Amino acid sequence: MERKFQISQELVDFSKLCAALSNTTRIAILEKIANSESCITGDFMEMGEVSKFTVGQNVKQLAKLGLINGSFTKKTMSYCINYEKLEEWKKEVDELFNSWIKNKDKVNPTNAPCSNEEC
Repeated sequence: MERKFQISQELVDFSKLCAALSNTTRIAILEKIANSESCITGDFMEMGEVSKFTVGQNVKQLAKLGLINGSFTKKTMSYCINYEKLEEWKKEVDELFNSWIKNKDKVNPTNAPCSNEEC
């Protein structure tokens, strides 16, 4: 018997966000922006060991996913966290994890390793 399941667009979008946050440079960029008292300007391209090119590519990816917003003037670029998108993503994470653990007390209340008879 073949078991099939559908992958929803929501799961595809969610996995893209997870992939974005699986990158240390992107997390460092988000952390730097989030810990700033205002939007970050072009000077944040200086991130120690990471090249400007690498930072720029990762900023583009974060912006493409909507996790940061950017504004551009003739001389500078400024970035801020897109808090709306971040809250949306947090909600999705909470919902996903809650869906995974909803049956834990019925299926495996002692959290013991699963044997073929139990699964």
